[in-house]
Amino acid sequence: MFTYDRWLEQNQAQSFHVPAGLNVHLKLDTPYDEQWCPIEIPGVIHLVRGEVVDLGRYEFKPALEVCVLATDVWGEPVEGVPLRKIHNGHHWGVAHNSDRSGVARFYVVPNSQGEFGVSYYGEDGIYLRETIPYTVGGNEDAGRQFTLRLSSNMLDRLFKQNRHN
Repeated sequence: MFTYDRWLEQNQAQSFHVPAGLNVHLKLDTPYDEQWCPIEIPGVIHLVRGEVVDLGRYEFKPALEVCVLATDVWGEPVEGVPLRKIHNGHHWGVAHNSDRSGVARFYVVPNSQGEFGVSYYGEDGIYLRETIPYTVGGNEDAGRQFTLRLSSNMLDRLFKQNRHN
């Protein structure tokens, strides 16, 4: 895996470099603009040094906005919970803190599944992870709400940690 950190310009033909001599699966992503779905370029790209290939035109499709409600064990909303989207079971995305009503908003790829969750890594050596799976279809799932009921242990540790920082 490698990351190419050059911003692509909108609506322009442009080039970028890939490693020569390797089988490469290419994915174009907008990590700071989650409302757009990543583009998976089909097939394997294998180029020799100096070789050029035209991949054609690709357009980013809009993602679906969904909500995650963070609650305590009694079902009451909790503000300030750092909820994250989890990719492929172990890649945690950027935290979205729950608002006063306990809600955090995320963008997800249509017809996908994954998890939302919270983790705690304490200086005390304790690791906690609480998640809820999600599955979304198409536009009919835009605005859908998922509820993550968090344990008292998780909330105590999250907010105790924040009080000391």
